[in-house]
Amino acid sequence: MARKLLSAFFITVLFFSAELYANDSIYIQKNIREIEITGKGTGTKCIIPSDVLIAPNQSVLNNILELIPSFETDLEGNVRLRGSDKMTILINGKPTALLGDYRSEVLIQYPASAIERIEVNYIPDATRLSDGSAGIIDIILKQSYNGKMSGSVHADVANNDRYSAGGTWGASFGKVSVNANAAYKKEMRQRAFKRYDRDGNLLLDNTAKARPQTVTSHIGVNYSINSANRLGGEASFFYLNFDRIGNIINPKAQVRRDNEQSQKDGSGSLFYEHTFSLKGRIKIEGTYRKSVYREDNQNTRISTAPHALMFTHTIDQSVDEYDANLSYLQPLTDGQVLKAGYNGRWQSADNEYNKDNRLPRPSILAYNTDFCQNIQSLYVQYEINRTDWEARAGLRGEYYHRHLSLSEAGNKSRTDWYLLPFASLSYRINGSNSVSIDYGRRVNRPVFSQLNPTPIPSAEDETYNVVGNPDVKPEFIDNLSLSYEFRHPIISIVPSLYYRHRDNGIAEIIQENADSKTIGIVNIFDTNTAGFDLSLRISPLSWFDLNIAGNVYHDEIQADKRGGIKKDWAQSIRGTADVKLSPNTLLQCTGLWYSDIMTVQGCIKSHYRIDTGITQQVFARRGEVSLSVTDWLNSARETIVIDTPDLYQKNVKTRDSRIVWLGFAWNFHSK
Repeated sequence: MARKLLSAFFITVLFFSAELYANDSIYIQKNIREIEITGKGTGTKCIIPSDVLIAPNQSVLNNILELIPSFETDLEGNVRLRGSDKMTILINGKPTALLGDYRSEVLIQYPASAIERIEVNYIPDATRLSDGSAGIIDIILKQSYNGKMSGSVHADVANNDRYSAGGTWGASFGKVSVNANAAYKKEMRQRAFKRYDRDGNLLLDNTAKARPQTVTSHIGVNYSINSANRLGGEASFFYLNFDRIGNIINPKAQVRRDNEQSQKDGSGSLFYEHTFSLKGRIKIEGTYRKSVYREDNQNTRISTAPHALMFTHTIDQSVDEYDANLSYLQPLTDGQVLKAGYNGRWQSADNEYNKDNRLPRPSILAYNTDFCQNIQSLYVQYEINRTDWEARAGLRGEYYHRHLSLSEAGNKSRTDWYLLPFASLSYRINGSNSVSIDYGRRVNRPVFSQLNPTPIPSAEDETYNVVGNPDVKPEFIDNLSLSYEFRHPIISIVPSLYYRHRDNGIAEIIQENADSKTIGIVNIFDTNTAGFDLSLRISPLSWFDLNIAGNVYHDEIQADKRGGIKKDWAQSIRGTADVKLSPNTLLQCTGLWYSDIMTVQGCIKSHYRIDTGITQQVFARRGEVSLSVTDWLNSARETIVIDTPDLYQKNVKTRDSRIVWLGFAWNFHSK
């Protein structure tokens, strides 16, 4: 009870640090010292100062994403935005295989020290990629800003042998600017996964320890040929190594599982931009990405002596992606702008799965699946900008083709054509009040793992096989949002109403019968979501900031052919209280609470968490020492209930989430 009362107190006086958004757009940036507001009407960007983001509390990408209003995350790195887990995550404005099939692990491990800012758009316009029902999150990596040589280095340590280090560097040499960053992080994770039946009997106990390591690096070069021509390029590399060992206990056996995972992702891009005499601008860009994933598993029965190897299985997956983009912008008369462009994307993937069974009967299974995807897009958008109002309207047309070559079931192909409209209108009532309404149609295409029919044992319970569905159709989403904004030096408030309709929703379904246990992918029918989110900032004193954000939405899912409909409400609240103990000392406390969330087959139970931290700037603010405690109530857990006429499960996930971080950072720059 004491924990609940204490958490309720903090949650009511907290929020986070970035609520000043509108036109369904947020702009989160680090390493500057003042909040800067630009734009007109509700098309505003919010830049978050680094002294609001205590580095250890946001030591990985997933923690920073929690600063976004209406954003939810869980222990496994799975994410939701305005109640939807379908969103597109970009790096430097580009899609990446890194954040595809295995993005949950990447979000948990990707070091925040490599990130400069995050841009969020709930209803992107016609010029942006159409993937993701909940919008686009764009992660911008660190670069040099001031035209001089500058950079930073940092080192952090935590309990249970956790540590990280990294640095950034940027410089300009006449017409050439160069920026680079690199980071390393090593973690310790102790996780537990337990499954119970309706009567509370333990069906499965899966505990494991893991030592994930990540390395990230990025370099970018820009060359200004003259005032009208510019070209450049960038390259990025990401490496994840994941060693895990644990015991899986069920009524039939006790098994030790040794698991090794590795993922390597590299990308490179080149661009050329030309500005015409009438201020028109054309940009040509090409990108190549390569992602390689490897997983080795060995399961040994340890419930009887002598110990016996039950089976081994391996997964090898390789993904190649090519992008070609052409964009054109032409200012017209009297604040009017015309935009048009082309986006092409080609993706090929190869997945090999091998399983060597030793018990109870020897057998060898081998599957190979090849996948290719081709997306061709054309768009046009017209904009009018006036002193008090702004209007945008656009249309995006897309051709989509995919093909799977299956070792067991032959070939599967699908081709689609579709149009995706967008419209936005914003009006500035006065200097403090503005309102906007936005509409956009989006598409969510299934990823490779959702299409791959190869039966692969689940990481949590290997008595279940994860089986994709090569016949899954893309889902189409209509988004509508109405936002109001009031801004004042002491108080800012942004309430928004939103509605989302989804056709052919893609869902994960757990099934059991006498012969098999599977986790499958299907198209459910229609889903409707209507919600209200609110962001509030109060700064009554120069040394105190209070930020509160909440989200309330109603979900309606038609999940079967008979027209059966599930309905329920969900809520969340999160916040931060910032106290400047001195001009160079900041104390921060962050809390969040999520209510029960309805799923197709049950619900995810409510949970909460509280983090605290303090930073001290030293050496004329060029250095910074930080100390933080993540989840100091040790309350982070996830409980998923499956409750259908044919199946009941209560799955409880926990991990050692109470982490104490101590960090030091140093910023340098040339005079």
